[in-house]
Amino acid sequence: MKWDGYQFVLEHMANLAGTAPACLPQMEIAGKDLEVSWDGTACSIRASDLNALCRGIFLFLKHQHLSEYHILESRHFKWCGAMVDVSRGAVLKKEAVFRLLDRLAALGMNEFMLYTEDLYTLEDYPYFGYMRGRYTDADLREMDAYAQRLGIEMVPCIQTLAHLGAFLQWNESIPLRDQPTILLTDDEAALDLIRAEIRAMRENFSSRRIHIGMDEAASVGLGRYYLLNGPTDRFDLLSRHLERVVAICGEYGFEPMMWSDMFFRLGSKTQDYYDLDAEIPSRAIEALPEVELCYWDYEHTDRAHFARMIDRHVAMHRKTCFAGGIHTWHGFLPNVRMTDASMLPAMEACLEKGMDHVLATIWGDDGNETDVFLALSRLTIFSESCWMGEKATEEERARKGAWVSGLSPAASDAMGELFAGPIDRRTGKGLIYCDPLYPFLEYPEDTPEKLAKRAEDALRVLEHERECAEIRYARSVFRLVMAKQAYMEKIRSAYMQGARAEIQEDLPSLYAALDRAIEEQIETHRTLWERDFKRNGWELLAMRYGAVRERARDVFREAMQWGSGERARMEELDEAPLPAARKGGMQFFQTYTVPSHYL
Repeated sequence: MKWDGYQFVLEHMANLAGTAPACLPQMEIAGKDLEVSWDGTACSIRASDLNALCRGIFLFLKHQHLSEYHILESRHFKWCGAMVDVSRGAVLKKEAVFRLLDRLAALGMNEFMLYTEDLYTLEDYPYFGYMRGRYTDADLREMDAYAQRLGIEMVPCIQTLAHLGAFLQWNESIPLRDQPTILLTDDEAALDLIRAEIRAMRENFSSRRIHIGMDEAASVGLGRYYLLNGPTDRFDLLSRHLERVVAICGEYGFEPMMWSDMFFRLGSKTQDYYDLDAEIPSRAIEALPEVELCYWDYEHTDRAHFARMIDRHVAMHRKTCFAGGIHTWHGFLPNVRMTDASMLPAMEACLEKGMDHVLATIWGDDGNETDVFLALSRLTIFSESCWMGEKATEEERARKGAWVSGLSPAASDAMGELFAGPIDRRTGKGLIYCDPLYPFLEYPEDTPEKLAKRAEDALRVLEHERECAEIRYARSVFRLVMAKQAYMEKIRSAYMQGARAEIQEDLPSLYAALDRAIEEQIETHRTLWERDFKRNGWELLAMRYGAVRERARDVFREAMQWGSGERARMEELDEAPLPAARKGGMQFFQTYTVPSHYL
């Protein structure tokens, strides 16, 4: 069988598989299943659509060394997609998007989103995406066309209420603000902006679906809107705004979906999205226009919780998508253990409840230190649940994760050693960024000493992995963790013991090792960044690394002065440490400034 695009798909799947096909497979696009048969000399592939065919070709290529191979699979989810955050500083290059789309196609994932708050061009709004690496119209069209050739629907993913602080910070945007990151609702100028956003999406995407955002706007109506209009029922306010946005989507032929948290937060006495006792007024549900609700949940580990939240969404009588998370936003490396602990039961609940739309989100909060390609192995939690259902095994997920990521299962698991386990405790990020003299990292679940031991274990694994940019980067992260912990521990312990001579003798070599580790980290991180991302956004990490390096040098000077007797005290170490009583991890540390448009 011949059709346009066959050669494109075959070449791209062969390139990803790292092998040429032993024969040209016989293909048929028909039915609802994916069937691949290989007898050692001939291959036939019957696929339900182009995207399924990509998966079929890839599976054939990876199994053609066998004397025979036969599978029969079918989609358990109509839509199984991935969303990548490009709005927190790291903007994927077009070429990187193409590489990512190849991998999604190989897994049979048929939906893709780039989370773009202001990372696209609006002709009448010059500060929209200004100096942030925004995509041009031509960029978006080229990526959309590439996705289509792999049977992937590229769905525009924007914001039409909150998360617009990067644009709203500029003086020309003042009339559009309610809060620093939230648009002024019931305002015609703000609606003109939204219309321009949606028009731009229509001009550059072929999809009939659009994600309009509208999440995490719990203070909507409480800023400038309140000053102009006084108190208002915020359910009604949100409903009016949503109705206007959905109407604009309809003008441009879009079927919208939105994050669902705002309804639950407003209905909760504690503004908790996951409050199962949240009371959403019936009038708010009845006023909902035709919009798909996207239930996002990244951190629960109880299958029953996911199932109950899905039920609550379905009870609102709207199509529901489940959005889970590949945990990349904890800093520097993916938290694979937390991803597994949360997303495996989430997929079980989605299968149990008969969901037809699941989405793997890859967020980049607070500077986007973790490269998306480090996290690809965990996409198989979603893809194999889609194609294999409850029959998906850990071995199958690991094998296919290695195929698309290029990293062995052992290497991917070793990267998880930056974290204490399946919890959001960001000791690794904290240790790399923290001040050497302030003891703000002593958690019951994790300490710098425990982390340094895990880093040593991880390095023993990574030292035997094949050389590539990802592995060199991961090694440098763990070496920096070990060097920083040893440096900090020596200064504090010697000072507490009054061991001035010990500082004089031992600290120079520890400082030199730390400085080398920082330099190695900068170089390996920059190499990975420049391969995959535009330069816009790197300046934030360059400034952070610069602050870490300069403060380490400054503390070395102070400690050596104390060691020589020139300085009587190190005041920062005189105060008794208290437990690090703060929820979760940290962003860039303490008093260091983070530009708001990267948060």
